[in-house]
Amino acid sequence: MSNKELIEKAYWRAKDCFEERQVTTANERIDLLDKLEQTIRRQQSKIMEALYLDLNKSPHEAFMAEIGLVLVRSDILKKI
Repeated sequence: MSNKELIEKAYWRAKDCFEERQVTTANERIDLLDKLEQTIRRQQSKIMEALYLDLNKSPHEAFMAEIGLVLVRSDILKKI
């Protein structure tokens, strides 16, 4: 399967999940953000490798410009 096909498949799966999801409570959204953070931390080395291979970002730049921003924004969203 080509990269384009993989991206399209992921897009449609995400879109379907979004459309099926019912309105959630604040606590449910916080739980989802916690799961996202855990997944990012667990997969951090793979994310950094992909950012290096795709965008030639150093590990420091990958964390500061991509990974760290998502984690910080997640924390902010949980507080508002």
